[in-house]
Amino acid sequence: MSVLVSSMCQEQLPASGVPVSRQRFTQMQQSFQHYVREQTARNFKFWIFSVIIRPLFESFNNTVSTRNVEEMCQTVLTWLEQKCALPSLRPSVLESLRELSTTTSILSDPTSISKAAAEVVGEPSLSIQRPL
Repeated sequence: MSVLVSSMCQEQLPASGVPVSRQRFTQMQQSFQHYVREQTARNFKFWIFSVIIRPLFESFNNTVSTRNVEEMCQTVLTWLEQKCALPSLRPSVLESLRELSTTTSILSDPTSISKAAAEVVGEPSLSIQRPL
Protein backbone atom coordinates (compact mmCIF):
# COMPACT_ATOMS: atom_id res chain seq x y z
CA MET A 1 0.00 0.00 0.00
CA SER A 2 2.71 2.51 0.97
CA VAL A 3 4.68 1.69 -2.18
CA LEU A 4 1.61 2.48 -4.26
CA VAL A 5 1.09 5.81 -2.46
CA SER A 6 4.77 6.67 -2.86
CA SER A 7 4.65 5.84 -6.56
CA MET A 8 1.53 7.98 -7.04
CA CYS A 9 3.17 10.90 -5.25
CA GLN A 10 6.30 10.65 -7.37
CA GLU A 11 4.22 10.59 -10.56
CA GLN A 12 2.78 13.97 -9.58
CA LEU A 13 6.20 15.59 -9.28
CA PRO A 14 7.33 17.70 -12.25
CA ALA A 15 9.80 15.94 -14.57
CA SER A 16 12.17 18.92 -14.51
CA GLY A 17 12.33 19.08 -10.72
CA VAL A 18 11.33 22.02 -8.64
CA PRO A 19 13.25 25.26 -9.22
CA VAL A 20 14.20 27.24 -6.14
CA SER A 21 11.75 30.11 -5.91
CA ARG A 22 12.12 33.26 -3.88
CA GLN A 23 9.69 31.75 -1.40
CA ARG A 24 11.86 28.63 -1.10
CA PHE A 25 14.97 30.79 -0.64
CA THR A 26 13.21 32.72 2.13
CA GLN A 27 12.13 29.46 3.72
CA MET A 28 15.73 28.21 3.68
CA GLN A 29 16.87 31.47 5.32
CA GLN A 30 14.23 31.09 8.03
CA SER A 31 15.21 27.46 8.60
CA PHE A 32 18.84 28.49 8.93
CA GLN A 33 17.94 31.21 11.45
CA HIS A 34 15.80 28.77 13.43
CA TYR A 35 18.61 26.23 13.48
CA VAL A 36 21.11 28.87 14.62
CA ARG A 37 18.77 29.93 17.42
CA GLU A 38 18.38 26.32 18.61
CA GLN A 39 22.07 25.52 18.48
CA THR A 40 23.14 28.81 20.04
CA ALA A 41 20.78 28.16 22.94
CA ARG A 42 22.78 24.99 23.54
CA ASN A 43 26.19 26.58 23.04
CA PHE A 44 26.78 30.29 22.35
CA LYS A 45 29.87 29.45 20.29
CA PHE A 46 27.61 28.15 17.55
CA TRP A 47 26.52 31.73 16.90
CA ILE A 48 30.12 32.65 16.06
CA PHE A 49 30.29 29.67 13.72
CA SER A 50 27.01 30.74 12.09
CA VAL A 51 28.39 34.20 11.32
CA ILE A 52 31.38 32.58 9.63
CA ILE A 53 29.37 29.98 7.71
CA ARG A 54 26.50 32.25 6.60
CA PRO A 55 28.21 33.46 3.38
CA LEU A 56 28.73 29.83 2.33
CA PHE A 57 25.12 28.99 3.12
CA GLU A 58 23.91 31.94 1.05
CA SER A 59 26.16 31.16 -1.89
CA PHE A 60 25.04 27.52 -1.80
CA ASN A 61 21.41 28.66 -1.84
CA ASN A 62 22.09 30.96 -4.78
CA THR A 63 24.17 28.50 -6.80
CA VAL A 64 22.89 24.96 -6.41
CA SER A 65 19.99 23.91 -8.59
CA THR A 66 17.56 21.14 -7.71
CA ARG A 67 15.94 20.97 -11.12
CA ASN A 68 17.17 17.39 -11.60
CA VAL A 69 19.77 15.10 -10.07
CA GLU A 70 22.34 15.66 -12.81
CA GLU A 71 22.07 19.43 -12.62
CA MET A 72 22.17 19.34 -8.84
CA CYS A 73 25.37 17.26 -8.86
CA GLN A 74 26.93 19.55 -11.43
CA THR A 75 26.04 22.75 -9.58
CA VAL A 76 27.16 21.30 -6.22
CA LEU A 77 30.56 20.41 -7.71
CA THR A 78 30.85 23.84 -9.30
CA TRP A 79 29.93 25.47 -6.00
CA LEU A 80 32.50 23.36 -4.15
CA GLU A 81 35.24 24.29 -6.61
CA GLN A 82 34.40 27.99 -6.57
CA LYS A 83 33.43 28.64 -2.96
CA CYS A 84 35.09 25.93 -0.88
CA ALA A 85 38.60 26.10 -2.26
CA LEU A 86 41.05 27.67 0.18
CA PRO A 87 41.69 30.74 -2.00
CA SER A 88 37.94 31.50 -1.82
CA LEU A 89 37.39 30.49 1.79
CA ARG A 90 40.17 32.59 3.27
CA PRO A 91 38.79 36.00 2.24
CA SER A 92 35.25 35.00 3.17
CA VAL A 93 36.22 33.77 6.64
CA LEU A 94 38.52 36.76 7.14
CA GLU A 95 35.66 39.13 6.30
CA SER A 96 33.36 37.35 8.76
CA LEU A 97 36.01 37.50 11.47
CA ARG A 98 36.65 41.18 10.73
CA GLU A 99 32.94 41.85 11.02
CA LEU A 100 32.77 39.97 14.34
CA SER A 101 35.75 41.83 15.71
CA THR A 102 34.46 45.27 14.72
CA THR A 103 30.79 44.85 15.60
CA THR A 104 31.15 42.98 18.89
CA SER A 105 33.45 43.22 21.89
CA ILE A 106 34.92 39.77 21.23
CA LEU A 107 38.49 41.12 21.18
CA SER A 108 38.30 43.54 24.11
CA ASP A 109 35.93 41.52 26.31
CA PRO A 110 35.61 37.91 25.07
CA THR A 111 33.41 36.95 28.01
CA SER A 112 30.65 39.27 26.77
CA ILE A 113 30.21 37.41 23.48
CA SER A 114 27.95 34.82 25.10
CA LYS A 115 25.60 37.62 26.18
CA ALA A 116 25.70 39.20 22.72
CA ALA A 117 24.89 35.86 21.09
CA ALA A 118 22.03 35.25 23.51
CA GLU A 119 20.59 38.69 22.79
CA VAL A 120 20.73 38.22 19.05
CA VAL A 121 19.16 34.77 18.96
CA GLY A 122 16.77 35.41 21.83
CA GLU A 123 15.10 38.40 20.22
CA PRO A 124 12.92 37.35 17.26
CA SER A 125 12.81 40.89 15.86
CA LEU A 126 16.60 41.02 15.57
CA SER A 127 18.25 39.63 12.49
CA ILE A 128 20.90 37.01 13.11
CA GLN A 129 22.44 37.67 9.75
CA ARG A 130 24.88 40.12 11.25
CA PRO A 131 26.40 40.24 14.71
CA LEU A 132 25.72 43.05 17.16
